[in-house]
Amino acid sequence: MKNFYNIGESTKYAMTEYEKYLEAKRQTVLDTIKPICEAFGITNYDYIVKTSGQRETLVVENTKIGCSDDSIGAIVQELVNYIWIQCGCINRLSQYRKYIKNTLTGYWLKGE
Repeated sequence: MKNFYNIGESTKYAMTEYEKYLEAKRQTVLDTIKPICEAFGITNYDYIVKTSGQRETLVVENTKIGCSDDSIGAIVQELVNYIWIQCGCINRLSQYRKYIKNTLTGYWLKGE
């Protein structure tokens, strides 16, 4: 299985060019998650970056997941968690289902 933690972010921008860094990271994230989303028929996805507040947000089918300062691997893991929950796999877990779902959705942004 591919190790998404080995995908590097662009480091050619100095911290004074933070907006350029975030835009380069956005493109890397989108390029990385595109084949995963295509494999599961997900067409509505984006990675939103801004310079204030919740800076980085993965949006998958209108579900917003906070990803500020996450590595590419961690962002892919959040996408896999989303897919796992939406496919109904979590329903196969018995008494720990609620606890695991709450843990996996801990960074999902509610009410935004």
